Amino acid sequence: MVLPSTGKAYERRLRDYITKFGYVVCRSGGSGAGNSEYTPDLIAIRRDKVIIIEVKDHSSDKIYLEPRQVEGLKKLAELSGGIALVCNKRRCIEVDLLEKTGNTYKFDVRDAKPLDSFLR
Repeated sequence: MVLPSTGKAYERRLRDYITKFGYVVCRSGGSGAGNSEYTPDLIAIRRDKVIIIEVKDHSSDKIYLEPRQVEGLKKLAELSGGIALVCNKRRCIEVDLLEKTGNTYKFDVRDAKPLDSFLR
């Protein structure tokens, strides 16, 4: 039996946590890896809200994202009328607030809000 990587396990724990707020949560296995079309890690849906989430599980305060991920999140948020977040350790930031740094986007965890504030 193959054990899940820490990233997959963290996505599952986050999915289970979000469901406690009344959301149905879909997890995309292998999100973005080798696919031509970007897919987020989690999509959380409730009657009044849609949240698209890219999950990171890093110990660093600064995380860099590929433009493909950020643009994909923005596109899905626009199409669904939802909000797009990047989350690390239940600290999240809306993709529109990410800092563009050359060819990447920077997520500084110190600028993020608790996930709970987006789920209510």
